[in-house]
Amino acid sequence: MTQGVLPVKYEEEKKDFGSTALGGTLLFLDLLSKMGFRRIVRDNLRAKEDKQGWSDLQVLLCLLLLNICGGDCVDDVKLMEKDDGLMRLLKHLEIGNSFGRRRKKLERQWRQWRNGKKNVVPSPSSIFRYLLLFHNVSQEGLRVPNKAFIPAPNKYLLGLIKINQAMLEFLQLNNVQKIATLDMDATLVESSKDKAFYCYKKFKGYQPFNVWCCVV
Repeated sequence: MTQGVLPVKYEEEKKDFGSTALGGTLLFLDLLSKMGFRRIVRDNLRAKEDKQGWSDLQVLLCLLLLNICGGDCVDDVKLMEKDDGLMRLLKHLEIGNSFGRRRKKLERQWRQWRNGKKNVVPSPSSIFRYLLLFHNVSQEGLRVPNKAFIPAPNKYLLGLIKINQAMLEFLQLNNVQKIATLDMDATLVESSKDKAFYCYKKFKGYQPFNVWCCVV
């Protein structure tokens, strides 16, 4: 390649080695494996009861990685999927008995797919359909414009709450804390959905309430 202003020489690598800037995700995956995340999800959540397509574990793992990798929205999974190194890593872990699965069981799961399983992570549309399962439709009639509203959780959302509790229990058992600081914040998220209300900043959106558990 043509040398630029700086006194360095640029070389273009012809071969694809599947490099990634997200190699640190391995540490998080290792933590989940040690935690028994597969068992935690299996014991507390049965949102995908039809056994077709992506499993609860696969979608939740994708959403966790999306958050860790700096994603701002579900569509950012497309950017994560463009990281060839990360996709190779995830595929290798899934095939190589990831989270304690045996190869025969994995092959049997792949046969559930109508057109064969090619992607490593679910598409944004698949994730959106999955997230809709956690929406409590019966609570919609209780919403009032310009007033805070926290809908009651349905059975699937209660399952996520139990998963979160189990993960916190694991962290506490392995890193005992006498004091935990809860950092709470409500963040405005702009939305173009018809059902979204106007917020105090005069644009349509939602204001999810987030809580971070801060430990030393």
